[in-house]
Amino acid sequence: MNIKNALVIDDDETSRNVAQSTLASLGVDNIYLAHDGKDAAIKLNALPQLDLIMCDIIMPERDGIEFISDLVKVGYAGGLILMSSKGSQFMDLTKLIAKRRNLHLWATLNKPLVAEEVALALESGLTGKRS
Repeated sequence: MNIKNALVIDDDETSRNVAQSTLASLGVDNIYLAHDGKDAAIKLNALPQLDLIMCDIIMPERDGIEFISDLVKVGYAGGLILMSSKGSQFMDLTKLIAKRRNLHLWATLNKPLVAEEVALALESGLTGKRS
C-alpha cells in the first residue's frame, strides 16, 4: 500500500471506526479522524501531506460538498473517496462536483461501509482505475 497519511471524515462514529480499522489493516501508516467538514477543514491545514481522504457527504456544520471547496483551495492532489448513506442522488451530485473541480475521485461508497469495498476502492485508486 502506498498510502502514508489518510484523513477519514464522518459524523458517524461507527463508519469512522470501520474506515480507520480497514485502512490500518491495509498498512496505512497514519490515519487521522474528523467528525465533520468543519473539523476536517481545520485539520487539513495542520496535518502532513495527505495521500487519501475518505469523506462523508451529509454531515453537520460543513458537509462533504462544502469540504470539496476546501480541498480545491489548498490544491489537494491525493485520492478522494466519497461516502453516503443517503442514496445515489446525493452521491451522483457530489461525484460530479468533485470531478469538475479536478479532484482525484477514487470511488464512491455506500454506507454502512464494508471493509472489502473500502479495500477495493483503495486498490482501484492506486492502480488508476477510478470511478
